[in-house]
Amino acid sequence: MKEQSLVQINFIDYEAVFVAGYIASLETQTNRVAFVGINGVTDSNYTTLFEKGANYYRYVEVYNLDVYSALDYIFEYDIDVIYNMAGENGSYLIDAAEEKWLLRYW
Repeated sequence: MKEQSLVQINFIDYEAVFVAGYIASLETQTNRVAFVGINGVTDSNYTTLFEKGANYYRYVEVYNLDVYSALDYIFEYDIDVIYNMAGENGSYLIDAAEEKWLLRYW
């Protein structure tokens, strides 16, 4: 029997945010992670599920940031994992973080 290398998984998009929070909690070394939303407004369902996922594994500090203030918080509070929901608007965060020291992001 030939082994399959592709599996289809169906899920609601909110479920992926929970899993992202869980993975962020696994990866953080400072116990501080950030959810970065779009244009200063974040969807409360997404942020709540991200925080629940992050704290499902262990308690971590979760910062709910808008894309315009995120960079200041990331370096000031030693946040080492970013979940970027801001799309192209948040791409500069990744560039700045890589230059500084941050290497874990989604």
